Amino acid sequence: MSKLASIIKNTIFIFGLFLLIACNSNQTQEIQKFEKTNISDTDTVITNKAEFKFNGIWGLTNYFDTIIANKELAKYRLQRPTWFGIIFHIKDSSLISYGSLIEINKKLNIESDTLTFFDSYGGGWDLIKKDTFLILKQKSNQKKVDSSIYIYRKRADLDFMTKNMDKIHKISSNVAKYFNQSLLSGSYQSIKGNKKIIFNPNGKLIGFDKYDTYQIGNYFGTSHPHKNLDVITFSNSKTKKSKCYNWKFNDNILILTEFIEQTIIYNGEKVSSDDYILGSELIKLKHYAQ
Repeated sequence: MSKLASIIKNTIFIFGLFLLIACNSNQTQEIQKFEKTNISDTDTVITNKAEFKFNGIWGLTNYFDTIIANKELAKYRLQRPTWFGIIFHIKDSSLISYGSLIEINKKLNIESDTLTFFDSYGGGWDLIKKDTFLILKQKSNQKKVDSSIYIYRKRADLDFMTKNMDKIHKISSNVAKYFNQSLLSGSYQSIKGNKKIIFNPNGKLIGFDKYDTYQIGNYFGTSHPHKNLDVITFSNSKTKKSKCYNWKFNDNILILTEFIEQTIIYNGEKVSSDDYILGSELIKLKHYAQ
């Protein structure tokens, strides 16, 4: 190889090496620039995780959903949290708890997973934030142990519960309206006589003897003379006369059994008590899609 060719070869090699170093240096600078200007320790990184929003109405799933699924009410009102916590109304850090016996106002610690606690008729309970739910869990060392986990979920459809409330047992009438619509409303045909009967969602009744309204018994308060059986009251809005029946579903058949006064022997005589038992009158109505 000539001396000139050798010089040219070395020059090309050195120039290429210089370009490689320059490129690597520029790439390193770009990476450093990206790291410095795009993400820092103080930046907020957004993920796909949904924001936990407290404000709104929270319904006790063990109450509402279980009653609808099993088409029974009285049995599930015995869950102790229903006495003070059928629904929660949360606004910012304030909570109002509505139950079948009492209402409770609480302040929430929204920075903690344990938001607050209850110490009421139903014993001691912690309210815990879990994913998109609220969980009510019994405190330890309670006299009556309840291992059930009570779940609350956001229920926009229950917003009406805290509007136009009763003076006593605030949500009582609204709970009755909800179950009127969700459990009993619809069109029926009497098994005996093939008579069409309509239970309107608003509590109006068409075609049922001399009665024109109905209301499901929600077992609010402390007076329960029907021995924890499911109750529906039929009334005449003009005469104000009413009659109570036990209601029960067998598939798509609604079975109504009259309640009659229970009699007891007092001083050797039969007298009426304050309680009711099932009588002999039985009405079967077949529910059908409209």
